[in-house]
Amino acid sequence: MLEKSLHFIKTKLTRSHNKIFIIPSRYGLYFIVIVFVLFLISLSYGHSLAFTTTFIFVSLVMTSAHFTNYNLAGVEVLSLFTPEEAYAGELCECRVTLRNSSRKTRFDLVVGIGDKGESAPFSLKSNETKTVTVKLIGLKRGQVSIKR
Repeated sequence: MLEKSLHFIKTKLTRSHNKIFIIPSRYGLYFIVIVFVLFLISLSYGHSLAFTTTFIFVSLVMTSAHFTNYNLAGVEVLSLFTPEEAYAGELCECRVTLRNSSRKTRFDLVVGIGDKGESAPFSLKSNETKTVTVKLIGLKRGQVSIKR
């Protein structure tokens, strides 16, 4: 009975290694600016400790981007259930079905829909399918589109 009142969108979004884009957030951009200023300081004064910390910070960013890419590869979005009606300012629950098509376990995945809401962290084992509930809070009046 609940299924009749939900919109069902069936998609299949597979993330391969060459189609994952990692874009820094606002705090990531601040971090990049600070590392760049630290690099300029180390160039100006020839300070070896500043060079070392700059390259450690850059290697930390590159390593985390590599492991993020590795963790998202092979995760497929199978379907999205959205309620037919939701009222402005009230809680709206969307269900997203994910599948791990790889042989490795994917750890600490979070499903987020824009800046409105996100799920709790979860893991997907090899060839496991899981349905995750995303609670959206504070929607505005009118038709709301969910972006990729």
